[in-house]
Order: sequence, then C-alpha cells, then structure tokens
Amino acid sequence: MITESLLPDSPLRFSAIILVSSKIIFAETEMSFSSLAETVPLCIFILISGTGKCLTLARGNSFNLKYFQMNFMAEDNKNCIFCKILHGQAPSETIYESNDVLCIKDIHPASTHHYLIIPKVHIENAKVLKPEDEHVLEKMLDAVKLVSERHGLDPASTRTGFHWPPFTTVRHLHLHLISPVENMNFIKRIMFKPNSFWFVSTEYVQSRFQS
Repeated sequence: MITESLLPDSPLRFSAIILVSSKIIFAETEMSFSSLAETVPLCIFILISGTGKCLTLARGNSFNLKYFQMNFMAEDNKNCIFCKILHGQAPSETIYESNDVLCIKDIHPASTHHYLIIPKVHIENAKVLKPEDEHVLEKMLDAVKLVSERHGLDPASTRTGFHWPPFTTVRHLHLHLISPVENMNFIKRIMFKPNSFWFVSTEYVQSRFQS
C-alpha cells in the first residue's frame, strides 16, 4: 500500500530502476500506483518524471522511493552484449553450443546452476516471438534438456523461463535455466517467480503460438 498520497492514483508513464541483488533491471511502463504496489517486488526505486518528491511504499517493510526525471535509452543490436558474445567480441563461459543456440553461465547466478540459453538470431524478447519463430524456442528447449541431462539437474527442482518486458535486462532473447530452486535466496525467488508480472514460463510462451 502507499502510506503517503503525493500523486493521483491514475495511470502514469514512468521509468523504473529495479535493484534486485546485484542486478539492475530498467523498465518503462504505464501503471497506477495502487497496481504498482501490488505487482512489483519490494526492492525497487521508481523514477517518475516531473516530481522530485518522496513517498513510502510499504508491504511489511518501508522503502523510500524518490521520483525524478530519467531518460531511458534503448539498446540497439550493435551494442547488444549477447550479440558480442556470439561473435566472440565479449567474454563468457560456454556450457553448450549448437548451430542455433549458445548456453553460457549467468554472471549473477541465482542458484548452483544458472545458465542462459541464447539464440544466435537476434530477437528482442519472448513477447515479440511470432508463430514462425516457434522453431527458435524449440531449439532453446532442446538445449535445456541436453544441458540438464549433462549436469544431472532434477526436473522437479529446476526452473526455466523468460523475463517479460519491460523487465528485461538485455534486449536479446534468453532463457533462464536455474537449479536447484531450493538454493535460491529470497530476492532471487522474487526475481524468478514463475508466471509473475515480470517472469513467465516456457509453457506460457508456447501457448501464445496457439492463440
């Protein structure tokens, strides 16, 4: 809930920096404050243009949120870190590679095993996948199965999924493979909460091809 009403509870355009552990998620969207309080994780700073005021958002604990103007710059393909990795222009720890995908270690692992499955074709995110892209997802899921088998990951304790716009850290499609779930800390469990406002399952993405 919002404990101090400084701004009207109507949809407003805002940019947000969500600080979760060591990851920074940039977001830009439109939402009312009451909806925001119910859907966004606790560890956040929200930046709203044109104010410069502070208020407290409370759900069990209080967090001070400072509002001010922020310019959000989109990342183009030329500056895409995953494209650079795919072209050997940036370092990474490769776990598996095929003609279609690359699997690397996440530099901020959420658990003992945390890998990113990256298609070699530049697609911005899971939301923009079209039915004709279904083969891309299939290749990514094939990699999940192969990597899971190689590392002996227990399917019952493995989480896979995509961050959903606007809560994407890199504007190049990538699938998270995390195991075991039991080793994830509180913040990571929020970051990778299945079928939440910000993180969706592979089944959900597949279902969109049928609609």
